[in-house]
Amino acid sequence: MNKSIIVPTSLKDITLFQFLEYEKLPGNLSDNDRAIQTISIFCQLTTQEVKQLPSKVTIEALNKIESALNEEAKLEFMFEFNEIKYGFIPNLDNISTAEFIDIENYQKERGDLYKLMSVLYRPVTIIEGKRYDIESYSGGINEDFREIPMYFVKAAMVFFCDLGLDLIHYIQKSLEEKNPKDLQMLELQAFLKNGDGLVTFTDFVKETYLKVMKWSNFLYTKHYCGQVTS
Repeated sequence: MNKSIIVPTSLKDITLFQFLEYEKLPGNLSDNDRAIQTISIFCQLTTQEVKQLPSKVTIEALNKIESALNEEAKLEFMFEFNEIKYGFIPNLDNISTAEFIDIENYQKERGDLYKLMSVLYRPVTIIEGKRYDIESYSGGINEDFREIPMYFVKAAMVFFCDLGLDLIHYIQKSLEEKNPKDLQMLELQAFLKNGDGLVTFTDFVKETYLKVMKWSNFLYTKHYCGQVTS
């Protein structure tokens, strides 16, 4: 086979669509079949073309892909995609009701990740030093984000999960610092006012965070792409 292949070496070389196709691979595949399917997805080859590759090339490609999938990702507040500069929501404390509702809804299904990214990242309208602003949210979906580099998706998910973890630690620390009698009074006041207590609220935050972690666990799992055996 004389056809050249392009192997991703970073999450920025892998699209969201490719990643979701990879995640759909059955868990009971043999190592050889998983390796062939993996290279087919990420190198845009047919399975027959992959089978014709020299085994040395296949092994090198698998190693590079596996390394790319396990790359850590750090949130980037601005990035350029298809010659358009996109910016992350500048102030999460001031998001609109529509943004909040859609962010909640689009977290439920992996296939909606491109919709979630359409809410979180929108075209930049103003840049002044380190400050910037983005287009107002209209509820529109950026279909091009199906092909967005997986790096930015993973970074956003990690950011939100870390945010949830920090919130849990903050609440626990605040409760631990309270005098037991003061805490009981605060719980009673909260119960009388809201029909619930601080401890229950903390449990709710934990439960919500665990749900998010379960949903996004596929982003944290170390990926195994199979191996070529004779």
